[in-house]
Amino acid sequence: MNKKVPVRAVSHELEELSRRFFKQHLPSGWTTTKPEDDYGIDYYVEICEDGKMAGKNFIVQLKASDSSNGIADYETILLETSTYNYLMGNPLVAILVKFNRQDQDAYWVFLRDIPSPSNPEQETITIRVPKINRLSKKDWFVDIVSRIATIQGIKISAAEGV
Repeated sequence: MNKKVPVRAVSHELEELSRRFFKQHLPSGWTTTKPEDDYGIDYYVEICEDGKMAGKNFIVQLKASDSSNGIADYETILLETSTYNYLMGNPLVAILVKFNRQDQDAYWVFLRDIPSPSNPEQETITIRVPKINRLSKKDWFVDIVSRIATIQGIKISAAEGV
């Protein structure tokens, strides 16, 4: 006798794979915190440099797909405009990460490098995530640490001048 049981959705499996892949490729001293309620932030990440937690951090939105979009240079993310606006309004630097099960890799892009939607009424925005920004690449995080330090320095200076 076969009993009906829940079936795990492919989207749940992909989400779990993307989370594992992302955390596996972070430097060992970095910490992640998952918000209890998710409105577009999958992780808060705090950077550890030379064993020191100096207040450098960023937020991450993870997306996942079963296969590549077939374009050699980039992956795409379809992001709701409301999520884009929410992340852009956050004072922390936001990074979008696209995991691709077929490639067994993930790619990242700074949200601030994405042009804002041309029409404020549009529901979604298509984002190109360069495949050169591979999470599996050795020292992928060096660019991120440098850019976050620069951006946070500008924000702190601006806040001190207020």
